[in-house]
Amino acid sequence: MIRRESVLLIEKVIKIQSLKKHRLEVTREDLNYWLSRSSEERISAVEFLRGQFNKQIRNIMCSK
Repeated sequence: MIRRESVLLIEKVIKIQSLKKHRLEVTREDLNYWLSRSSEERISAVEFLRGQFNKQIRNIMCSK
């Protein structure tokens, strides 16, 4: 029985881009996404995030 080790080669890739431009593009995409949602969906998302935040705060306070 012959066993051969498989070798996985990973190519290193560096991509240089303007961080400011990237952040602006992401911000626009995010804004466009949320503006395309109904006000009920946006409020529901905020309430969901608020609940997560409050749960984390309660866990931190209880662990002290």
